Amino acid sequence: MDEIQGLIPSLRPLDCTLLTLGGQELVRVRDGLGISPDAAVPLPLFALAQLFNGSRSVLDVQAEITRQTGEIFPSEDLLRIIRELDEAYFLDSERFRNRLREVLQEWNGLEVRPATHAGPGRCYPDEPANLAETMEEMYRRPGAADPSALASSRGLRAVLAPHIDFRRGGHTYTWAYHEIRRRGRADVYVILGTCHQQMQHPFAITSKSYGTPWGPVRTDRAFLDRLERLHGQDLRRDEFNHKNEHSIEFQVIFLRHALGSADFAIVPILCGGFHESVQAGTQPDLDHRVGGFLDSLTATIAAERADGREIMLIGGVDLAHVGRHFGDRDRLTPEFLAEVRSRDHELLKAAAAVDPRALFQEIACDQDQRRICGFGPIYTILGLLERDGARSGRVAGQLLSYDQAVDLENDLCVSFASMAIEDR
Repeated sequence: MDEIQGLIPSLRPLDCTLLTLGGQELVRVRDGLGISPDAAVPLPLFALAQLFNGSRSVLDVQAEITRQTGEIFPSEDLLRIIRELDEAYFLDSERFRNRLREVLQEWNGLEVRPATHAGPGRCYPDEPANLAETMEEMYRRPGAADPSALASSRGLRAVLAPHIDFRRGGHTYTWAYHEIRRRGRADVYVILGTCHQQMQHPFAITSKSYGTPWGPVRTDRAFLDRLERLHGQDLRRDEFNHKNEHSIEFQVIFLRHALGSADFAIVPILCGGFHESVQAGTQPDLDHRVGGFLDSLTATIAAERADGREIMLIGGVDLAHVGRHFGDRDRLTPEFLAEVRSRDHELLKAAAAVDPRALFQEIACDQDQRRICGFGPIYTILGLLERDGARSGRVAGQLLSYDQAVDLENDLCVSFASMAIEDR
C-alpha cells in the first residue's frame, strides 16, 4: 500500500469489546458494515493499532512506542501489521474505500435485504422447517410466555421486544409476540430498531423488503414515500446501516412466525442513540432532526389510519450493557446486578407511563452509565404515542417480562424486557 510511504491510514470505527479466552485478554473486533471479518485481537496489538490515527508515519509510531515503553519496535514488524490490517479492510485506506464503493453498489441494486444473521454458525437456521421448530422451541423455554394463556382484551398500540440473540433472550421475545399473535393484528408494523453503528442522521429508513428463510417480508413503500414527502429531508443517508443490523431483522423473524400466512407490511426505521442529547442534558426532541421526524411520522401514521389502515409500533430494544467486557472498571457482583435491575425497572416505569421526558432523565442522570441500547427506539415510540394523545392517560404500558443475560467468565451482563403498550 502506497500510504505506508507517508502517513499510516487511520483505524476505522469498529465495534470493539473485551474478551478473555484461555486466560488471555483479547479485543473482539466486529465491523458493522460487514466488510471486515470478525477478529479476536490480542490486547497489546489492539493498543498498537490505536496509534494509527491518520496523522502518524511509520517513524512517528515507532517514536511513540519508544516514548511509551522505552523499547524499539522493528520497522519490518510494524509494516507487516499495517499490511495485514489493510488486507482485512480495518484501515481507512484507498483499498478499503474502493471496496466500500463496490459493496454500496451491490447494496443499492438489491430489492430485498438478505437475512444476514441466518445460517450455520449464525443466530438462527436458514432452512424454513428448522427455523419454525426453533421458534416454537422458544415458547417452550423456562420463562417464556404461555401461548395458551388468555391475552388482555385492551387494544394493543405498541410492543417493546429485545434484540439480543435468540439463544440468550428468545424466551423474553415470546411475551411481546404472543401479544401480537393474539390481539395485535395490523396492516403495517412500524419497526424501530437500535442502530449499533455511527449514523449521520438520527433516523434511517430503507424501502428494501426484509428477507427471511420463509420468503421476504414486504416493506410498505407507499408509507415511506408519504413520510418522506411530509418530512422533506433525506432519510436514506444511512440506509446502508440496515445491511447488517440485527435489531430489526430479529423482529421481522418473530413477527413473520407470529402472524403465519397473514398479509402485512413493515416500515423499518433505524434509530441512533441520541448521544449528543445525553451529553448535553437536553431532551432529544428539542433537536429539530428528532422532533421534526417525530412530527412527520406521527402525521404519516394519522394519514394512513384515515385511509382505514391499522398501524402498530414495535421497538427492537435491549437495556443495560455492563461489565468489564463493555469497558467498566469493576467486575460484576450480585449487588451490582441487583442495582442494574432496580435502575432498569425505573426506566421501564417511565416507558409504561408513556413519558419520554422521564425516560430521558433516567438515562441522562448518569450520562447513560449503563449503556442503554434501546434508548433511541423507546424514546421515539413514546414520543409518537405522546403526540397521538397518549399523555391524556388513555394509553399505558404493561411490563411482561424482564431478564438479564449474565456471563461471569467474560464479565458481562445484558438486560432486556418485553412490554405491551395498550389502550386503557
